[in-house]
Amino acid sequence: MRWAGDFWRIFAPTALMSLALAILCTSGAIYLYRQQTLSAEVLGENIDSRRAAGDLEEALRDVIALYQNKVAQVEPILDRVREHLRSIAQLADKPEEKELRALIVAAFNKYVAVRDSATAEDHSQALAILEQEVLPACLMLRRFNVNQVEVSQGEHFKRCARWHGVSAAWGWSLRWRD
Repeated sequence: MRWAGDFWRIFAPTALMSLALAILCTSGAIYLYRQQTLSAEVLGENIDSRRAAGDLEEALRDVIALYQNKVAQVEPILDRVREHLRSIAQLADKPEEKELRALIVAAFNKYVAVRDSATAEDHSQALAILEQEVLPACLMLRRFNVNQVEVSQGEHFKRCARWHGVSAAWGWSLRWRD
């Protein structure tokens, strides 16, 4: 029977080629998924860092507003500030972020020391430290994080666009092959 030999001669290469293409496509999909996941994680961390810096800025502005309105009881908001500082410490992963965090913490500790030693009526020196040292350092951290979000977002889009281009070129080349 000639058919049995011809069948395997035609079927075997076709099956092997199909298997090779399936393995290649699966490997490519896994690689792309990992690349996308990695860039999404970096982008997510930068967004979380920016949000934490923004929350800290908001709490500091609340404390400053309370001092300007002669409200002496700011401890609940200071607890929020401390909480935001802890979350910034957990999220700080770049050297610049760590330096800015250390600057904020040092200025905040200075503020707390001056506030604790000041009389109940005179918190002007503590307010000056908040306005001139703590808040500007917080704004620098927030600007740094905004920049990092833009950078990682750009890298994420570049990666996605590059692989979409490769996929389109591959599909186009297969189309013309037929």
